[in-house]
Amino acid sequence: MLNFKTKNKRYESIHNCIHFVLSLIFSFMMLVSLSAYSEIYSWKDENGKTHFGDKVIDGIEQKNIDLQIKKSTWKRYIIEVDDVDSILTAKERQRIEIDVNAVYQFYDEELYFDFYKTVPVKIRLYEKQESYQRYLTGRGYKNTKGTRGIYFPQSNEIVLYLNKKERWRTFWTIKHETSHAIVDSLTEYTPAWLNEGLAENMESLGLQESVFFLYPHTENKRSINRAKKSGHRLNVDDFLSLSSRDYYASMKNGHSRYQAYAGELVRMLLTDERGQNIVRRMLHAYKRGSRVYSAHIIEEHYFGGLTALQIHWDAWAIRDSSKKILL
Repeated sequence: MLNFKTKNKRYESIHNCIHFVLSLIFSFMMLVSLSAYSEIYSWKDENGKTHFGDKVIDGIEQKNIDLQIKKSTWKRYIIEVDDVDSILTAKERQRIEIDVNAVYQFYDEELYFDFYKTVPVKIRLYEKQESYQRYLTGRGYKNTKGTRGIYFPQSNEIVLYLNKKERWRTFWTIKHETSHAIVDSLTEYTPAWLNEGLAENMESLGLQESVFFLYPHTENKRSINRAKKSGHRLNVDDFLSLSSRDYYASMKNGHSRYQAYAGELVRMLLTDERGQNIVRRMLHAYKRGSRVYSAHIIEEHYFGGLTALQIHWDAWAIRDSSKKILL
């Protein structure tokens, strides 16, 4: 367990945050003022220093500045759906576009993920699981059993098959892999638990009248209940200190509960502003290239640190999970 910061450092951190917020407000006001006026002027004083303003000043020679603002042609997403066996209806194709857009919108509006480049989504859908597995084998992917879909970062391709018994799961899988496409493309150093946890929640993401919500994820909840009955309790400090390599190695060794833990831990964080702030902080830290373990970030920035997070998790793990959650 890490030691808490001293009071002085906390005060310094608060001061820095206030300074940062005030800087943002000032920058925003400047942008608003620039966009509100069509004319910007420049002039030089007696010392040769250049000044800018939006008003004409009597007795001073001013030059009109021509602000050339080009309309952006950037698109939020590019979706290519290769329905190999022609099994999708027109309505289902529309649903895929709506779902993918909702995932992008969540990252953009809720997690403040500034998309500095377009993330393409190429979806290859097969009717049968056998065809899906054959394609993956041809791509050199050996462990295909138990997977519903896979994202290939090299080609930005999502490959999956139609779940005939529970067709809706196919669309959940597309949202899951879309989340991976966004995170892997824009912040490659995101630890596996956070990457998978976000993807698990994007599966059940819904958007109605500009309000995001999460449907219950009963599969993850059942997995956690089974782990609890077998005497396994999640230690958040150990879990958040896992390297991505160790996380995936544990998954391959049959510890499927790790994916459920990741999904539910991220879900818990997304349900209140404090938790959302820590998710944002982690994502943007990793986007800047940080390699710090999540446990360190939680200990320093989550109110109460890892001890508080453990308490919140223990209460979360036994809650009623049958209702959808507004975000």
